[in-house]
Amino acid sequence: MIEDLYSLCERRSMPVFSSFLDLSEQAALDDAGLIRVNSRLFGGHEQCERKMLGVFPDWQEKDDSSYPIVIVTVSYNYKTSLSHRDYLGTLMGMGIDRSKIGDILVYERRALMLVSDSLADYIASNLNKIGNVGVKAEVSALSGFEFPERKFKEINAVAASLRLDAVLAAALNVSRKISAELIKKEKVSLNHRLCTDTSKKAAEGDILSVRGYGRYIFSAAGDTTRSDRIHITVKKYL
Repeated sequence: MIEDLYSLCERRSMPVFSSFLDLSEQAALDDAGLIRVNSRLFGGHEQCERKMLGVFPDWQEKDDSSYPIVIVTVSYNYKTSLSHRDYLGTLMGMGIDRSKIGDILVYERRALMLVSDSLADYIASNLNKIGNVGVKAEVSALSGFEFPERKFKEINAVAASLRLDAVLAAALNVSRKISAELIKKEKVSLNHRLCTDTSKKAAEGDILSVRGYGRYIFSAAGDTTRSDRIHITVKKYL
């Protein structure tokens, strides 16, 4: 599909865009060499996780404002707190394909949903209730959009080594046996790529995603203890 985008861009001599891609799909494109000089991943802001691949003619600058992404702001006046799952589940229940929905940023009594512009008006016209909560939806352009600062919980721990199973055990506060089982059962991704190698060395800056536990950044490896264990700092996404 992505190869077809490059061919279509060349034939039409105009920018073309994919649907929203998740982090693992973006990693797969990178591994396959499909993120090229004339293309760019963008989801509305640099920090967005779900992004479209834009392919541009060689003569044209890669322009973020040309991406077919808009914001649907959903607000309500009730004290009930709606979750990311509530918003996404409602959109899916409306028959909207997941690939047409980018990041959903949840705040108190409102959410910002980055969506394909072709569906924005449909969402705004038909989204009037999430669960039992009445909501109001409005469409706006991306101009001026600022991504909220990410929040983390810092975890300081001691790992037996920099092997993936050891770092994971320290980060999750579980035994080495449990962390190894999580890896072998294909529940762990390293930098958005499935990893089943327990002996893989973790490096500073690596992103560890563990099904059922969340996502972590291996922030730093520090000094060793007298027993040759390693002080590590891990940040958990909140």
